[in-house]
Amino acid sequence: MNSSVPWDASRRTLSTGEGFKRKQRVEAAPLVRPPTGGVWAARPPTENSQMQSFWKWASTNRAVEPHVERNHQMPSTHITSTFHIVFFTKERRQLIIADWRPRLHAYMGGIVKGLDTVPLAIGGVADHAHVLAGLKSKHRLDYFVRDLKADSSAWVHKEFTRLFEWQKGYGAFSVCGTHIANVRSYVESQETHHQSETFQQEYVGLLEKNGVEYAPEYLW
Repeated sequence: MNSSVPWDASRRTLSTGEGFKRKQRVEAAPLVRPPTGGVWAARPPTENSQMQSFWKWASTNRAVEPHVERNHQMPSTHITSTFHIVFFTKERRQLIIADWRPRLHAYMGGIVKGLDTVPLAIGGVADHAHVLAGLKSKHRLDYFVRDLKADSSAWVHKEFTRLFEWQKGYGAFSVCGTHIANVRSYVESQETHHQSETFQQEYVGLLEKNGVEYAPEYLW
């Protein structure tokens, strides 16, 4: 049989051209890899003389994979995704009183850890909170903030007051590795910082510093 057998892969048909008065559709033989690997070939048919002819052609014209040394150990992925997140109480009410504020921040740190992220710093005053956290590639920022706000709000309801509620929305600003120490210090010194600046001034300043566009009428 001629070794150059026309093969129409799209129609899965075999036509020898010579010796046949018409093209005959035949079932293509399934491709299998021998246990030792390295060679793809068709499984020999048990009957059908035309398929036996095809098997002879495939056996002599099969492609052999080149031997390639493979490293079966997957390479690591390295990602840094640190965010400075800011959110405030509904209508900016002064509800986070000093008596239990440290406990709230500590509980929020536990929530962050429970979400499999790294709490680098948590701070704030009576009407808002700052969270500096390192997220992983599997995290969605909006889901992370949603869970952090919901769980911390539920804890305040249980422990202190049911009047507490976080405002919808948040600000999140990416932090490069060389600035993490400065941002951590800023978050941890919130009480001192707000002796000379209101939260509104601080938040607008963060938006402008990070180049975030905003509409003042919808900010609060």
